[in-house]
Amino acid sequence: MDNRRTNRRWRLPAFLLTGIAALVVQEVFWRHSLIKAIEWSTENPQLALTNLLLIYSFMAAVIALAGKTIPGLFVSSLVLGTSYWINTVKVTHLHQPLFAWDLLYYQHIYVLLPQMPIKHFYAWAAAVLLPAAFVLVFILFRRENRIRPMYRISMLCAAFLVLASFVYHRELPGDLPSVLSTENAIWDQRSNYAKNGFLLALVLNVQPILIDEPDDYSEETIRALTAEIHRGADPVPRSVPAEPVNLILFVSESFYDLIHVNYRSDEDPLWNFKSYLSRFPTFRMASPVFGGNTSNAEFEILTGLTNAFLPAGAVPYDHYIKRETPSIPLILRDNGYRTVAVHPYHAWFWNRHQVFPLLGFEQFISAADFSEDTKRGWFISDEALVDRVIRTVEKTGGPYFIFALSMQNHGVYDAGRYAPDEVMVSGEFPERLRLSLQTYVTGLRDADRQLARLIRYLETRSEPVILLFTGDHLPGFGKEFALYRESGIIRSRPGDYTREEYFHTSSVPCLLWSNRPELLASTRSLPDHISPIYFAPLLLERMGIQAPPHYLYLSRGLQDYPVLHRRFMRKAGGELVDFSIDEHPFLKGLELLQYDILLGERYSLKHGPTGPDSPMPFVRKPGLLSSLGSRFRGLFRLS
Repeated sequence: MDNRRTNRRWRLPAFLLTGIAALVVQEVFWRHSLIKAIEWSTENPQLALTNLLLIYSFMAAVIALAGKTIPGLFVSSLVLGTSYWINTVKVTHLHQPLFAWDLLYYQHIYVLLPQMPIKHFYAWAAAVLLPAAFVLVFILFRRENRIRPMYRISMLCAAFLVLASFVYHRELPGDLPSVLSTENAIWDQRSNYAKNGFLLALVLNVQPILIDEPDDYSEETIRALTAEIHRGADPVPRSVPAEPVNLILFVSESFYDLIHVNYRSDEDPLWNFKSYLSRFPTFRMASPVFGGNTSNAEFEILTGLTNAFLPAGAVPYDHYIKRETPSIPLILRDNGYRTVAVHPYHAWFWNRHQVFPLLGFEQFISAADFSEDTKRGWFISDEALVDRVIRTVEKTGGPYFIFALSMQNHGVYDAGRYAPDEVMVSGEFPERLRLSLQTYVTGLRDADRQLARLIRYLETRSEPVILLFTGDHLPGFGKEFALYRESGIIRSRPGDYTREEYFHTSSVPCLLWSNRPELLASTRSLPDHISPIYFAPLLLERMGIQAPPHYLYLSRGLQDYPVLHRRFMRKAGGELVDFSIDEHPFLKGLELLQYDILLGERYSLKHGPTGPDSPMPFVRKPGLLSSLGSRFRGLFRLS
C-alpha cells in the first residue's frame, strides 16, 4: 500500500515537469536560444500554454497505451525530441518545417539517408539509442504498478479529444485561432511555426491540405468562364505542322547556371549549353521549389496546374492526383502519341508509379530498368539516362513524347563524390563550400555534355522534334542558403527572406531546341522568366495540338502574369508583388479552373479523360462536419 501511494505521489510531478521540459526543448530547438524561447513564452503565454496542453495530451496518450508512467514519459519524450530534431534539419536545409504528412515519407528518408551530409549520424544514433534502449528495458521491468484500465481509457479519450479538437478546429463552432489571438498562416509556414510554436502549428496544419471548395464554384460559373475563354481565343492552333511533332521534355536534376555565384573553374561546365543560347530560344523558369521536392515542379510542368493555390507543404502527387488529370502526356496520348517517362530512381518515390499512369504515361522506365554499373557518384548517370532516351526514340514507331528526369547531380554535394574526374573550382568562400561547389560543378559539366550528345543525336532524326531542357530547382548548399549568402544574393536573416531573394533562388535556366527551328519562331517574344505552368500551352501550340480551356486561359495570362509563385508574383514589367488571388481577376478564374480540374466536377472539360473517377479525399465541400471519416482515411492513406 505504501509503495502504491509513493507511486501516485511522484507520477503527477514527473508528468508536469517532463511536459515543461519538452516545451522548453521544443522552442530552444526552433529558436536556437533559451532566452528567445523564454521571450516567446512570455510574449505569447496563450500559445505557450496551448503547446504545453498538446504535449501533455500526447504524453497522456502514450502513458495510457504503455500502462505505466515512466515508460510512457520516456517514449513520448524520445518521440517529441526526435521530431524537434527532424524539424530543425528540414528547416535549415529545405526551408520548410516538418508537417504531419511527412511521416508518410519514411521510405524516402531511408533510401536517401546514406547520401545525406551526416557521416557521423550512425555513431551519434548508436551513442544515443543504445543507452536509451538500456534505460527503457530497465524502466519497463522496474517495480512500478500499472495504471488501472479505467484510468488508462479515460486518459486516452481525453487526449484524443484534445488533439482532435485542434486537428479539426475548422469544423467546430467558433474560431480557435482567433480565440488564441493568432492565425494559421499556411502561406508562410516558417513564420507560422515561429509564431505558434512547433506542436500547435503542426496540428493546425493537418487539416489545411483539405482544400475548401470556392464559394462561387458551380457548373454555371465554370460554363460561363469556359464560354468566355472560347470567345476570346481560337482553340485551333494558328498553324498546324504537316507531320506530327515529337517532344522530349528533359528535366535535369538541380541544373543551374550559377549566375549569382562568383567562382572560377579550370573548364566551363556549361560550354555546350551556352553555345545553344544564341541560336535557340532561352528563358528562365521560376521553380516552385528549392533544393528538393522535385515532384512539385514536375506537377506544374506536366499539368499546367500551380502549387500557389495549394497549401504550403502539400505534395500534389500524394494528396490530390487520384484520377486521370489533364496534362501534356494525357493530351498527347489521346492524340496518338507514345508517352514514356524515364527516371532512374525508385518508381515509388513521390508516388510516381501511381501518378504517372493517371497523367497519361503508357510506360515508366525507372531505376529497376537500369544496371547498377551505370552509376556515377551515388546515382545513375546522365549518360545512362540519355542512352535510354535514345533507345526509346529508336524503338518508337509513331510520334512520341518522352519525359526524362535525371538523378545524377542530386544533392548533397560531398567532397570527392566524382573523383578523380572533377572540375577544379576556386572562389572566395569557406573550404567546405568550395569542395561542395566543386562536386556540383562536376555534375553540372556531365549534364552539359549529355545535353550536347542528345542534341547531336536528335539532329540526325528525320522527324520533327522539340526538346525542352530545364532544371527542376536550384541546388542547396549548406544551411540557410549558405553559398548564396556568401555570394551576396541572400542578405536577410533566416525566416525573413524578401520577395527578391525568393525570386533569385527560384530562377532556373531553360533551353528550347528543335531540328525544325521554324517551329520555335514565335517563342522569341517570351518573357525572360515564366512559371512552369505555362510549358503545356506553350509546347502544345507549337506542336499543333488542340488545347483544353484551361491551357487556353493560361495562354492569355502569360504576358501579364508570367510568374506565379506562392511567395510572389512577377508582372509584365518585371515588378515583384505578393501573390494575391482577390486583387487579380485572372487569378480568380485560374483558381476556379484548377479546382474544377483537380478536385471538382470537371465542368470545364467537354470530353474529359475517360475512366472512373476516384473519390477525392482532400476536398472540403461546404457543410458541417463534412464526411470527417472519409477525409481521415484519405489523409493517412500511404500512397
